[in-house]
Amino acid sequence: MKNMFKGYLAFLPELKSIELKKATICFDTSALLNIYRYPKNAADDFIRAIEYFKENIWLPYFVALEYQSNRVTVLQQQARVFDELLGKSRKFKDDVLGLFSDKQHHSIPYGDVAHLVERFDEEFRTFIEGVKEKHPNYFRHDPVQIQLMNLFDGRVGDIPLKDTLENLYKEGEFRFENKIPPGFKDAKNKEHEVKLYGDLIIKSKYADFIIWHEILNQAKSTSRPIILVTDERKEDWCWKENNIILGARPELVTEVSMKAGVDFRLISSTQFISVASKIRKISISKSTLADIEQSLSPSWKEFVLQAFRAIGPIVKLEELYSWIEENPLRALTANWKATARKTIYYYCKERDLFLGKEILFEALDDSTYQLLPEHYHFSG
Repeated sequence: MKNMFKGYLAFLPELKSIELKKATICFDTSALLNIYRYPKNAADDFIRAIEYFKENIWLPYFVALEYQSNRVTVLQQQARVFDELLGKSRKFKDDVLGLFSDKQHHSIPYGDVAHLVERFDEEFRTFIEGVKEKHPNYFRHDPVQIQLMNLFDGRVGDIPLKDTLENLYKEGEFRFENKIPPGFKDAKNKEHEVKLYGDLIIKSKYADFIIWHEILNQAKSTSRPIILVTDERKEDWCWKENNIILGARPELVTEVSMKAGVDFRLISSTQFISVASKIRKISISKSTLADIEQSLSPSWKEFVLQAFRAIGPIVKLEELYSWIEENPLRALTANWKATARKTIYYYCKERDLFLGKEILFEALDDSTYQLLPEHYHFSG
């Protein structure tokens, strides 16, 4: 029975380096692009870990294509952060000083406040502009891209033929209609997106299924277990219960077992570097694991949304706090409760801190909030 239903074994034993040495280690697009989001030392360590397992690594063709296609977008996102931070500082200064034009206050000396705010803005801008100046220009020279291209040279899946793609589209449509993972979560969002390679037009809505098809074929041809390193949290890849990831979808584990006769395991970049950190030859810095965990931590917006979807659409603040403490998806600071509250306020039009963009929550009273129906959907 254990072999028949191995896909339903949640919380598998801790992964060992010997298991990675016996398996084919695949990386998906999210795992590769996230390298650009790590501090430099952590990025170097992550690439060094990939290099250590060089004889075992392999990339589906479509992952390699997505990486090359989306790399510049990620670089642009990183570059924009500097200007966004400077804009936030400027807005803070304008907002604080603007209060005095409407709300004069005899106990608050305007001159002192203006001096403090101006000083903060000036020092903050000087700091950010200094960091920006030191930030490497990966648009001109990208050492990450060069290293990855060298490491995966000869270790990428074959370019699919047009006839093969057409057959995969038909099979993918059948699977999506029947919610057979993976890929059905992208079916609507990427309906009209395409990726081009020469004269080859690849429909992005089928990307995850095409990648999965490549992984299955690799498992069949090598008869080796497959370990997929991914930072995706989508329900068509991950087995979730109450927004806690238990592993790969049981259907995926079962399909690999039935069609290739090998095991399939899905791990995060954090798990991958955690295993690598225990191998002396790689020499991973002690701070790398924490840096990668921090880089991949869900935003507070995502964190709070997960809590509401797990508890129910109507949540009291104390219930929210309890859920967060029991499900620490990210590091909690001393003031994390205030951060959680403010996250709700930013997306609740009844609160003064409402950002004025997206409405996610409705205030029922001072301590009770409802997640709006259009945002309340279960994953798992």
